[in-house]
Amino acid sequence: LKLNTRGRGTAVAAGLKVRSGTLHRKATWRVVRDEEIIFVAEGAESMQHFKDSVETIGKGEECGVMLSGFEDYQPGDILQSYEVVAEPPVFDDSVARRQLRGSHSLNDT
Repeated sequence: LKLNTRGRGTAVAAGLKVRSGTLHRKATWRVVRDEEIIFVAEGAESMQHFKDSVETIGKGEECGVMLSGFEDYQPGDILQSYEVVAEPPVFDDSVARRQLRGSHSLNDT
């Protein structure tokens, strides 16, 4: 979709329908073409549902998305948004306890 922008000329947006999950404007985005990632962006420049600017859009809904630095959208491209979440490691001390029970310290004679 070519859009007229106020004072900035024209911009290109992808018109899409969400097939699964939820798209988040501030997430990391990638464009996949022929099963190959061709572009990655940190956050969408714009995400519109009809005339409203939105932060998220869910399964079955349609929207327009502009990614900064990318305008070569082709029919069949897949746009994905995702977040990488770091979770703290979970320490299972039962393994350590079993190992300690089976070993002897240097002070044991």
